Amino acid sequence: MLDKLNRKRKLWGRSRYILTGRSTMRRIGLKYVKMIEFERLLNFQIPEVMTKLPVKVELFSTENANSKVFSGVSLTAGEDPLSHDKTLKRVATGGELCLVAFVENRVTGYVWVLLDGTNYEPDLEMEEKFEQYEGLIYQLHVFPMFRNLGVATKLNKEGLQQLKDKADNIPSIRSFKKVGFYPTRSLSCLRVFMFKSTKEHIIDGNSIEGDERC
Repeated sequence: MLDKLNRKRKLWGRSRYILTGRSTMRRIGLKYVKMIEFERLLNFQIPEVMTKLPVKVELFSTENANSKVFSGVSLTAGEDPLSHDKTLKRVATGGELCLVAFVENRVTGYVWVLLDGTNYEPDLEMEEKFEQYEGLIYQLHVFPMFRNLGVATKLNKEGLQQLKDKADNIPSIRSFKKVGFYPTRSLSCLRVFMFKSTKEHIIDGNSIEGDERC
């Protein structure tokens, strides 16, 4: 029975493409967003990750909010980086985790892990519900000066491990693939003032190379 449940456990990861100037378009009532969704079964072995610099990944906790290390670093959209109120509220629900990557005691990036429940994706203007044996790795972000060092892949690997224990870029796509994800669908949202169109496209796993060049 346990093995049957394990086979059903799925993890969803999402890599975001912003195909147009997002901030400029939104100011005039226009938006076009495309995302690629990846899937992975959790009962497969999680591969080891090699990084170009030593990377340490830790769970964000309430104690971290008062640390100077996090001063000026926003871990969720629209929050005050000094108080971390929005991040703390999300963590307090127990349904989400925030994993933070460090290089030499400097915050280099972060990723959010949804353990259960629903997630509203504002760019796609849609809400998705995840079942008991599903989870989501999303909002993966590595600060520019630390990209292409393996930080994103390390964050994805640690996110996978968290989910297993609890059973807008090309590098992030590669980081998903390095820890066993494969693409399953693309989602897009086009808004022109009051008009909105959303589309879903099922992806053949062999076609992702073309998507990487978007």
